[in-house]
Amino acid sequence: MNPDTLPNGHQLNLQRYTITQLSRQSASYFTYEGHDKAANKAVIIKEYFFENHTKRNADGTLEFDKTISPLFLRYKPKVIKLIEQLSQVRHPHLVEILDYFTENNTVYLVLKKVGGQTLYNMVLKSGALPEKEGVLLLFQVASALEKLHEHNLYHLNVSPDNILISPSGKAVLIDYLMLNESTKFFRWILKSSITSRYTPLEVIHRQQQTGNFSDVYSLAATFYFGLSGTMPLHITERMHNHLPGPQAFNKVISHATDETLMKALSTRPELRFQQVDEFVWDLASQHKNYYQYLHKIDFPLPPEINLTPKHDFNEVVVHAMSNIPWRLIIYLALLGMFFTIAWLLLS
Repeated sequence: MNPDTLPNGHQLNLQRYTITQLSRQSASYFTYEGHDKAANKAVIIKEYFFENHTKRNADGTLEFDKTISPLFLRYKPKVIKLIEQLSQVRHPHLVEILDYFTENNTVYLVLKKVGGQTLYNMVLKSGALPEKEGVLLLFQVASALEKLHEHNLYHLNVSPDNILISPSGKAVLIDYLMLNESTKFFRWILKSSITSRYTPLEVIHRQQQTGNFSDVYSLAATFYFGLSGTMPLHITERMHNHLPGPQAFNKVISHATDETLMKALSTRPELRFQQVDEFVWDLASQHKNYYQYLHKIDFPLPPEINLTPKHDFNEVVVHAMSNIPWRLIIYLALLGMFFTIAWLLLS
């Protein structure tokens, strides 16, 4: 057990949350499985901890070294402000923030626990995804990114390890760095947390501007892996080596999908799709049913696409039956019966 992690049974936030086990760790945080006593349910608890710059005291508090301490003290209010912004974002394909608080000299996030397996494990076990399945999963994750971008938030940490797939095929983006500005502290977090095979160059280099196009790259790199079963090259390796398209590893991928992914994976930001919706629309234009799926998940459609809602056959029948003038029909039927009886009696 890592001596810097909180032990199982440790309680937080006035004993509301109990740590049950360590789930994962990165260079800038620990993620635990926990239990929420007030709601009586399992949760995920994320604790900011900066590897090689932090040590855990016996009482559970964190002590930062001279490198990180003044920065974290200065920027912690901004971190909390970003968390407050993100906690207001609700989307079916983005993990929900249930709570957040400060304790032990750091910041904690409490997240909804989501079932399923990571996209990485899914591909590792079963191989490359069929093209349609992979594209539809990409659309789900893209819809979560689109929602973040509406709130001027970037994800900057999309990777196969950060996407959970439920047994029913629902994709949920489970982790994010919550960055929306290029401050020294946030860039330091990025430098220590990025999954570089899925991270564009502008995120690694502190001087370059990040944006929605940075998430476009990571989304494309993630589903390059999903559709090919092969991890893309590290971005710095791509400066000197050619990255083959996913079709080179999975021959059944269409040429159009291959081209779209490779455009989104351009090492130069200005050559990529600048917005997530542009990337998604280019993919959707390749199959007549993709727009219907985007409509189903409430993803914005291109202005030139106007889909009329598809109704279930039973709904159509019920709607048609409701518009029939039944009172008039019954009145005419009774009137017909009256004249028939009268004619029979007189004849």
